[in-house]
Amino acid sequence: MNKEIERKFLLDFKNQPGQLAKLITGLSNVGTLISKKTIEQAYLSFSTIGDPIERRIRRQGDKFYYAEKQNVDESLMSRYEIEKVISKIEYEKYITKKQGNIIKKVRYQFLIDGNIAEIDIYQGELKGLVIAEVEFSTLEKAKSFDSSFWNGKEVTENINYRNANLAKYGLKENKTYEIVLTGGPCGGKSTFISSCKRNLEAKGFKVIVVPEVATEEMEKGVSPADIQEKFQEIVMNKGLHNELNANLAAKAYNAIGKDVIIMYDRGISDGKAYCSTHYWQTLLKAKGFTEAALLKRYDAVFNIVTTAYGAEEAWKKQVSNNPNRLEKEVAEGRAAEDKTQQAWAGHHNFLIFDNADGWEAKVNKLFNAIYSLIGDKPVIRREKRLLVDMSAINMDDFKKHFSCTEVQITQTYLKSNAQNSERRVRKIGKDQEWAYYYTEKDNYGHDRVVREKIIKNKEEYLLLLEQADPNKSPIIKTRNTFMYKNQHLVLDSYKHNTQPLLNDKAILELKGIGKNQEFVLPNGVNVVQDVTDNREFSNSALASQNVSLIK
Repeated sequence: MNKEIERKFLLDFKNQPGQLAKLITGLSNVGTLISKKTIEQAYLSFSTIGDPIERRIRRQGDKFYYAEKQNVDESLMSRYEIEKVISKIEYEKYITKKQGNIIKKVRYQFLIDGNIAEIDIYQGELKGLVIAEVEFSTLEKAKSFDSSFWNGKEVTENINYRNANLAKYGLKENKTYEIVLTGGPCGGKSTFISSCKRNLEAKGFKVIVVPEVATEEMEKGVSPADIQEKFQEIVMNKGLHNELNANLAAKAYNAIGKDVIIMYDRGISDGKAYCSTHYWQTLLKAKGFTEAALLKRYDAVFNIVTTAYGAEEAWKKQVSNNPNRLEKEVAEGRAAEDKTQQAWAGHHNFLIFDNADGWEAKVNKLFNAIYSLIGDKPVIRREKRLLVDMSAINMDDFKKHFSCTEVQITQTYLKSNAQNSERRVRKIGKDQEWAYYYTEKDNYGHDRVVREKIIKNKEEYLLLLEQADPNKSPIIKTRNTFMYKNQHLVLDSYKHNTQPLLNDKAILELKGIGKNQEFVLPNGVNVVQDVTDNREFSNSALASQNVSLIK
């Protein structure tokens, strides 16, 4: 078994294609050109936790090889390798069992200062990718090597540029996902975080857990009972600092080829639930924040409902085992839950996980929501939509009574070739502070497959708008989000000049409804009809230019 020691460098010639030929010529002048080869290689298995050996086959001209590789340690600089020559017949038999895509490249091999240097120029789907590899006889020589000669970014420790990952994923951009886990006391956040970290890291993600700031401060001896609302400013300051450090760490892991999930045990907006509205608004102004700016810091907010709602026996046991718990009574736990839900109600991806079906079902739903966010599998989202009469409702009183969070939404549908599938972009915000989202939805009615991502900047949003469906007009609506009886509700009022037939009517939607959840209608709301399964009242249909709604 040979020990392969190498360093890799990414060479960028996109804006200066002629420089690649000059580099090859220059290497020939300073070293010896050993060979130029056309290589085709495929993978029979990728390394996993259960089987760390990577198996591959390769064709070089009229020669064929089988190889196995395994990392020596966590570093990617050094690996064990076994390679043997195989026949063409064996190669053709193996390639029928390949996993991922076939890698094709042209390799120039040089001998320079006693080291073997290789330039791999990739073809096909990876065209434009050029990687230099330098092989060494010892780790000491590898570490002391002067890499400035290559004038390229070193990617030795970046798993994205391993050939196995290029075959499996193509050129991949690493991502960071930021998830807040919140909810009333004794909901199971800590238990879930521990389990989630193990499962996600087994899938190859780096998980960074940011602990609850309020608990850390109280353990230091800083008591909210002593300093009242001022405690929330302390928590906010520390929380912002922790988030900055978590993102710095995430960028460092992205740079070495890791997708990162940052899990916050409560986020900045949790503070809203523990102080007066006046103090919270004053604090935001002093820090230069708005409600919308805080909410769009995170990709998702998962509310894990307190056991004080629906699992009262568990609540009593958990409270008795935690002498530091401020909320002792069931009513206090429920009050904290209600306030927390209201603090986060305006977030675009706010999901509630209740206790209706037990702890195991609750955990499964949470995992499914995370897997959906990271693209591991799409989420199936249950929703209920009701057409309501607004003629007798005073919206100012309604918003005050239900503590609504109001935003403006412009929703534009994009061209889609798939049947029963829709693509859209949304601009959401208030007072000229906007966030942008791209969404794909399949099917209609109660159960919909949903894939959504945040659009990072306005320029990307404008590019997507160029794909607007000419047969659908933009949906313009005012959304009021509120909580009622442990339900996440949105009331959408449509702009009259774009949807004149919805004058004096609105759509009330229950978000993320559980399988066994019973819908409780808010007081004072007059339902005209349930339109959950009525395609005429889908936003896509409302956007169609000639749709006939109310007859």
